[in-house]
Amino acid sequence: MHSWGGGRTILQAVAVRGGFAASLVRGQRLNDHGTNPANEDAVELSAFPVTALIGETLRSLVRLEPQTTPAAPHARPAAVVLPLTLAQGMIGAIRTGSPDIIHAAALEVGLPQAEQVLEGPAFGINAGYSVTATSLTGDTLAVHWFRSAAGWFQMSADTPLVGRIESTVDFVDSSRVRIQTTGPAAITGQVTTAIGALLGVLRG
Repeated sequence: MHSWGGGRTILQAVAVRGGFAASLVRGQRLNDHGTNPANEDAVELSAFPVTALIGETLRSLVRLEPQTTPAAPHARPAAVVLPLTLAQGMIGAIRTGSPDIIHAAALEVGLPQAEQVLEGPAFGINAGYSVTATSLTGDTLAVHWFRSAAGWFQMSADTPLVGRIESTVDFVDSSRVRIQTTGPAAITGQVTTAIGALLGVLRG
């Protein structure tokens, strides 16, 4: 797990064996620009039953979204999926922070409804939360969420297996970038389901 925001970043590694798990947590301080992480003096090492794994995995998210923080108003969840060849131009439009440029870029790719989804990144990113995991059977999970003044959103890439494509052109043409609006409750549910599936508690 990795989270950052509020001038601090948290790196956490968890190992699961049988019915128990061990966690190593390192905190880092960031400068005023959110860069140049400097290790804090202490690290945290803990052990706990596997039944506490979900709560431990979500610690970093809870730190970013304390219960005392008023919930930001959220529009209905929405998503946009772009071919990799069009994603670079859309990301460039997001970086400008200009609603007019974002609107023009959305029209250019034929997805006018994308504006609602792209508002979040355009407001600037102030925090992030990532979860990566691998099971003993080789199943993997890698999800990244980002927070802006407009709320949380998720960005992910869907790429074909290297052994199933014949050229770089095929790889690019077959790849997609997905941007989806979300919120703390939805992230909690997604993490709970994914970790449960990796542990073999859930199926599918």
